[in-house]
Amino acid sequence: MNCKLCLKESKLCKSHIIPEYFYKHSYDSKHRYLILSSEGLSNKKYYDQIGYRELLFCLECESKLNNWEKYISDFFEKDIYGEIEKKLLNPSLKVVFFEGLKYDMLKFFQLSILWRASISKLDFFERIKLDPIIEENLRLILLSEKLCEPMYLPCMMTFCVKDNILRKEFINQPLAETTKTNEKLIYFVFGGFVWTFFLNSSDIPIQFRPTFLDKLGRITILKKDIQEIKFLMNHTNQLDFDDPRHKNIG
Repeated sequence: MNCKLCLKESKLCKSHIIPEYFYKHSYDSKHRYLILSSEGLSNKKYYDQIGYRELLFCLECESKLNNWEKYISDFFEKDIYGEIEKKLLNPSLKVVFFEGLKYDMLKFFQLSILWRASISKLDFFERIKLDPIIEENLRLILLSEKLCEPMYLPCMMTFCVKDNILRKEFINQPLAETTKTNEKLIYFVFGGFVWTFFLNSSDIPIQFRPTFLDKLGRITILKKDIQEIKFLMNHTNQLDFDDPRHKNIG
């Protein structure tokens, strides 16, 4: 079989679309996580025991992706989560500003999630299908690790809270949307964040632009209550929020 990144024939690894690190906050005492589909818990309520994986990449390309994932998981574990939880002591907090990130590592990580979801054959990612030209351009960027501009498929990160507590456990089926103003958006939810990708960057409202990662490694992350996020609202009233990993569901 051929690797989806380098296209060389090779033995393929079982590769994650969303890194396993971000599932750990969702596992219950039986190492299960609750799967939330866009249809809501009333229609689909089921569990899995390992993050979504698929035969996609050769060992060399898998190592390339793992390098970005390792940097991001370390940064979340050592910096982002602690800083956000500390600042949430102020209930009026609206944004958290970070600097000192490695621009290339976070940018490649973000783009790789978008690209991996688009090439995936798994039902969970069926709504994410990029234009073939964009998909191929992303493959070449990731393969060559050629730096691209911040406004190329930029990603706005929003952290999710309930009762002013960071909720890391949600992993929601990715969604694509075209807004009334013709903005094409793709949403991922994992690790306590909504990752919103803007596909037509020329039409991005000016007020959103400071929220994107810049080349100096700075990013402004927004805060939003889960009840304000339309595609999560169907789930929240049916979850046991006293148990952050939903051990009492099922």
